[in-house]
Amino acid sequence: MSNLKELVKRTGDTLINNTIYDLLKLVCTILFVGTAGSFAMYITHNWIYFVLVALISSIIAIVGLKLFTEYNNRKHKFIFKSIKSLLFYENDRFIVIDIYTVKAQKKEQDSIYDSHNWLSDEKMNIECLTAGVSLKVTSEEKGIMQYRIHFNRELKKGEEVSYVTRFEGTDLEKQFPRYFERALLCPVNSIKIEAVIDDAQKFERLVYNAGYDYNNEKRKKTFDKIKGYHEWTISNPKLGEKYRLSW
Repeated sequence: MSNLKELVKRTGDTLINNTIYDLLKLVCTILFVGTAGSFAMYITHNWIYFVLVALISSIIAIVGLKLFTEYNNRKHKFIFKSIKSLLFYENDRFIVIDIYTVKAQKKEQDSIYDSHNWLSDEKMNIECLTAGVSLKVTSEEKGIMQYRIHFNRELKKGEEVSYVTRFEGTDLEKQFPRYFERALLCPVNSIKIEAVIDDAQKFERLVYNAGYDYNNEKRKKTFDKIKGYHEWTISNPKLGEKYRLSW
């Protein structure tokens, strides 16, 4: 139950922080447009005054947004410098090999939380492939496996470490909806997804989705006549957004 509460809290904090971030961006826009409009209206009266107001307001808004971003990053114990996911879908099983590089934002950090979702009535297993780093499953129920990666030592603030995990889930009943999704609950600098699908010739379309929901056509990319290998790189993905590759 405590692990479920941790997952819910992480998700809630992310949504709240994204709302604040979006509001700050809106304030920046309003200040810029308002001051620019005022300048245009009164340029013939006292243009120096309005130039100063526009400049100061813009600086305050940008600094405020920057400070909030820095605070939001520092409140997390880790920042993911990069995540590379290798996907293999072969008949009745789905394999994901994840290569992570993380940076400790606070001192004395010896482990990091993560989770995997899978079909509730199928088997799943996850292991760490990196020497000197271990993985301990803390909860497994209703298709959700929660676990912690233990570095077996305390990381210093600013220290980076890389590790590799391997997840495998069976699909004996052919229920897998044929997609891979990454939801960001911690800051991430870049994501790279590589997929190898052995029966890709049976599918005519590949779709990339990004955003808080998948109804925004502007954040969707569709490719026809797909082949067996696909690569998708996302630079500076937004905290709280979801990124899905479906075929």
